Amino acid sequence: MNSRRATGGHSRREALAALAAAGAASLAPLGGVFAESRAVKLNVRGGAIDVHHHFVPPGGATNRPWSPEMSLEQMDKFGIAVAILSMTQNGELLYNGGEKGRSAVRAGNEYGAELMQKHPDKFGLLGGIPMPDIEGSLREVEYAYDVLKVDGIGIYTNDNRGRWPGDPYFEPLWQELDRRNAIVYMHEGVHARVADPVRYRLFPGADRVDGGPAARAQAVARVRADDAARERG
Repeated sequence: MNSRRATGGHSRREALAALAAAGAASLAPLGGVFAESRAVKLNVRGGAIDVHHHFVPPGGATNRPWSPEMSLEQMDKFGIAVAILSMTQNGELLYNGGEKGRSAVRAGNEYGAELMQKHPDKFGLLGGIPMPDIEGSLREVEYAYDVLKVDGIGIYTNDNRGRWPGDPYFEPLWQELDRRNAIVYMHEGVHARVADPVRYRLFPGADRVDGGPAARAQAVARVRADDAARERG
């Protein structure tokens, strides 16, 4: 699969790298945009790039209807040229740490790759990994990049086992992602209270504060802090 896209001659990978380097402001969440009664088309030369676009593999649970056709229709409606598909739903299944999680992640990645093949000028893909499972995650990173030709990897801000991404447990995974110069997108969840049970026992309302951007900020900060600690050690 060729990653070249009809976005001013740039590839999806180049567009994502430029976006990350520039620290560009992210688009409004699609769910909120779609709920508006009046369409506000984005005025971006060549069309906007949605860097995190939920999709639902066959058999996946979702709280709202979804289909590739719905995504394409809404992309056209709001002036989005390219959407990077991101499998960040059904987290407890994807991150169950066993063969069931591995199989669900693989099926979702292959479905996303099929959509990318079918609509090469419209969809890119952030590959999912069964993150609590280090061996399975390393295998999926290899398969996602070498076979499916993904644009990056999508992970949650915790692994559903009480570990944040900066935990030394994940060092082999980060080394492999770094070796591939991978783009990594973090999504809040699976359940923040699982990642830090003491905090949520002492402060029961913390989940209302730590969701969304706060969870991502905390996860990134922990990656940086843990990196610094290992360098000092």
